[in-house]
Amino acid sequence: KAANILLDDYCEAVVGDFGLAKLLDHKDSHVTTAVRGTVGHIAPEYLSTGQSSEKTDVFGFGILLLELITGLRALEFGKAANQKGAMLDWVSLFSFEV
Repeated sequence: KAANILLDDYCEAVVGDFGLAKLLDHKDSHVTTAVRGTVGHIAPEYLSTGQSSEKTDVFGFGILLLELITGLRALEFGKAANQKGAMLDWVSLFSFEV
């Protein structure tokens, strides 16, 4: 999320908070029993399976870019933020306005 992106003395972006990130033994599972993350930035597949991957990181980065471009917070993208496909519908509308 945007609050975790900091700028150093040279205005280069630095990730400031890794949340619950930790080094795992390669034998450990990448599946969790409790979903963690910021509402609006969590990939749908992570919510449904508890499994994270590079794809879930890309989703979160995409949400961050949408926030930067639009000036809106992730939950403001649609009135029905919890409705399946609400964000996709909102992005589709935005792409036609540009």
